[in-house]
Amino acid sequence: MGLSVALLDAEEVGALGSAHHSQRLRAGGAYPLVVNVDGAGLLDRAAAVEAGGPAHALLALLDQAGRHTGVPLAAGPVASDNRRYAAAGLPAVGIGAGMAGYHSPADTPDRVDPDTLRAIGRLVVATACLAPPAPATLRSSIGDKR
Repeated sequence: MGLSVALLDAEEVGALGSAHHSQRLRAGGAYPLVVNVDGAGLLDRAAAVEAGGPAHALLALLDQAGRHTGVPLAAGPVASDNRRYAAAGLPAVGIGAGMAGYHSPADTPDRVDPDTLRAIGRLVVATACLAPPAPATLRSSIGDKR
């Protein structure tokens, strides 16, 4: 099992990047764990977590990482790119920590709380560190001679 981190933009216009990426992963025979963060503006009580696909093991890792980092988690909707990965059959979780003015003209970088962003970053890194190691399954265009 591997872990995929994709930095995508504009999911609100159809999640085209994650739809394309998830299909490329599947076509290449890769089934990574997918952690999607959307809305890291202000952590109020707990970060919302939405799981999809075969995500039981990933949820267990995320739960352990949440306890390790002190980031409280609660089941809740995260309507974002995670749903495209889950629809492709990949284990996926979406993590949301709120955002004032979400998906509106008020959704600006200055409204992101630095402490929330750091907390969610620590949560994602801890989840990745807890994931079991896996052999590389994706080719790199940088010096990959396999």
